Amino acid sequence: MRARLRSRSTDHRHSLPWQRDVRLLAISRGVSVAGAEAGYIALLAIAWRYAGSASDATLVLLAATVARIIGAPVAGWIGDRCERRRVIVAAEVGTAIALCLMAASGSLAALAAAAMLHAFATVCCGSALDAAVAKLVPSMQLGRANATLAMARSTGHMLGPMLGGAMIALADTRSALLVDAATSIVAAALMLLVAGQLGGATPSAVNTTSEAPDSVRSRNDDGLLAGARAIAREPVLRCIAVGYAGICAAFAFVSAAELPLCISFGMDEAGLGVIVSSWCGGSLLGAWRARRVRIEHRGASVLVRSSAACAAVLALTGLAPTFSIVVALMFAGGFAMATGDVVGTTVQQQHTDDRVRARVSAAMQALNSTIWGTNLALAGLVVDATSPATAYAIAGAWCIVATAGFAVLARAQHDAHLSFALRIARPRHALESDVAESA
Repeated sequence: MRARLRSRSTDHRHSLPWQRDVRLLAISRGVSVAGAEAGYIALLAIAWRYAGSASDATLVLLAATVARIIGAPVAGWIGDRCERRRVIVAAEVGTAIALCLMAASGSLAALAAAAMLHAFATVCCGSALDAAVAKLVPSMQLGRANATLAMARSTGHMLGPMLGGAMIALADTRSALLVDAATSIVAAALMLLVAGQLGGATPSAVNTTSEAPDSVRSRNDDGLLAGARAIAREPVLRCIAVGYAGICAAFAFVSAAELPLCISFGMDEAGLGVIVSSWCGGSLLGAWRARRVRIEHRGASVLVRSSAACAAVLALTGLAPTFSIVVALMFAGGFAMATGDVVGTTVQQQHTDDRVRARVSAAMQALNSTIWGTNLALAGLVVDATSPATAYAIAGAWCIVATAGFAVLARAQHDAHLSFALRIARPRHALESDVAESA
């Protein structure tokens, strides 16, 4: 009995370092996201001041999106072939430099160039961080770790706009960009305190891997497009990619329609802040709920239910008769989306080899950015030609596409568990009879 208690206490002590590291990562992400939200408001304001029109100002966002898509393969390769702690710290410092360049920019072209550098740095940081979490945390605890990080990001999304608005009101627009840069430096400093191994190949590790029995696969995993190839050959990753594609297309329409929807209720920008805060509040609760999901057994079914719930929420939002109902629906949507996001991220990490994990994450980001950017342009035309309600209905339809992609994954997971259960439940003599008959 004493030996059992000693082993449990030893296991608990061994589990503490990664839990401390996850808390540090969560604080780092929350601080960084809060600064990013504040900086985003300032970026839009400066772009508008230089351009004088909404269509010209969006060119800055378009340039950042293009840089994010084109730079994703390189960013993922860096995250897999270099020590990830160094990648994340360097990317945060690069983000801070880009933000300072934005604040010092004197023209729309200079602002767009700095935004492109910022986009590439954030892709490097995001892909390396996603891969590092899966290396740092035991597989069975990945869901809890991702939930903790999601809660920190939701808190940052909620507080960031208020921080940006306060800085612009008290100082000026460029000060919000400098605050964003400062939060990136703080995030980099917190990363240096993480004690666990975050992965990322070193030159010696690469040479050792190439001599392993699966050397052919290693050589295939060396290229910039190894993440895309991994998604193409792995059925689970393909289903995740289809589901995320539907979600990104849906939220492109939501991004174009949410402010016009608020205006239709007479709420203007203040109403937009309310629904964003409501969504983030639901996201906090949804991420906390995702900590209890047994992802190995119920992950795919949770993804199906969360995307189906988002489809219903978005469709009903376009039909809501009052703004208070819209706010309540946004809370429910944030809850469903955050739950699905935690589960989807964990499933993706568990089904990806660490040698290509950053490149898979970067490939997913590039795919999502491409779909979001193309659908955002289409969504603006839909809102202008019809109404925000129509855009929300289309967003709900795209969530149904996501549900279909996740449903394929859920069916495969169900069949795999059923096959395993039948093998366990079947008596030994019955299995021996089958073997004899087949012989």
